[in-house]
Amino acid sequence: MMTLRKALDQFEDLTWSDAIFIDRRQPINMDTVCLIHDPDDVEDEKVDLPDVAIELGFDYLMDVQSLQSICLNMREQMPDAKVEDIFRAFLFYLKNDAFIVIQ
Repeated sequence: MMTLRKALDQFEDLTWSDAIFIDRRQPINMDTVCLIHDPDDVEDEKVDLPDVAIELGFDYLMDVQSLQSICLNMREQMPDAKVEDIFRAFLFYLKNDAFIVIQ
């Protein structure tokens, strides 16, 4: 478990094959608590969520590989990007299913 801020700040240290799970009933912000876990660690194929995510009331948000791509895209465009900038790119991706383009 970690905050979204920490996941965005340390994206390179996350395992690319994992996924991010959050409580979708709560608004997404940088202090949102998230679970980084193997999405294939599923006991019940009908539910298609890891037991630990179910216990926490969390749902799938995205795969870590996509998160890493969002972060890298932002860093390529803005090498001195702060975690707040990356969070803005993250929200843009969630809303638009596309990478942000910095002009």
